[in-house]
Amino acid sequence: MANENIRLGDRLEAMDKEVRGWARLTKQKLLFKLASLNLEERIRLTNDLRLKKSVRDYVRKKGGELDAVAFSFARQGIFIEHGVGRGRPVRSAQAEANKQPWLKPVLSASIEDLANLLADEYADIAAAEVKINIPGIITTIK
Repeated sequence: MANENIRLGDRLEAMDKEVRGWARLTKQKLLFKLASLNLEERIRLTNDLRLKKSVRDYVRKKGGELDAVAFSFARQGIFIEHGVGRGRPVRSAQAEANKQPWLKPVLSASIEDLANLLADEYADIAAAEVKINIPGIITTIK
């Protein structure tokens, strides 16, 4: 980091903000993916906006520290993802033909982005907090 005099609490708060931003961006990507489904699915989603309105992101803190990032949505989102419902049972040929993956493609890429964000942020925080002191030889290594 450019300014190593920033307090640890401020660094953690900044990281929390970045994770919240990641969650909002991922939610938007999920909504865009839903909007890009085929015409029949878009008409169904337009007529029943519960799924689009239900997509939410949550960041949970435990003991003052970031603990979890979660996404929630109406149950029909899983039906669309796996192609089930309307008489199509799980793992049937009809379900396979009607799959509309909108979760897995977005979340797979987004989770990798989150991992990179956390690795970069925690590395910077740890590097700024680690001080090595060998009297007479090294005072601090940053």
